Amino acid sequence: MREETAEQPAPLRSGLTTGSCATATSLAAARLLLSGVCHDAVEITLPKGKKVQMRLEFCRLHATGAEAGTIKDAGDDPDVTHGALLFSRVRLRPEPG
Repeated sequence: MREETAEQPAPLRSGLTTGSCATATSLAAARLLLSGVCHDAVEITLPKGKKVQMRLEFCRLHATGAEAGTIKDAGDDPDVTHGALLFSRVRLRPEPG
């Protein structure tokens, strides 16, 4: 019989939620729309106060608005959206509200 070996599990790699990705892409798209500037990454603050940087896959400025996208990294969580492209589109409206 084969002898059992003690496993030394590595710590789990943390990831980001879909909501965090949506927040980051919405912020990046809004900044692009208002300033015309897009960076390679955007920083958001999580509910517990931790700041995280998310790399942007793209930023596009259109005649009617702007959009930005990122690839979701769920860490070691077996999330079905891990690796998905998540993006936001924003536009200005002439009427208030």
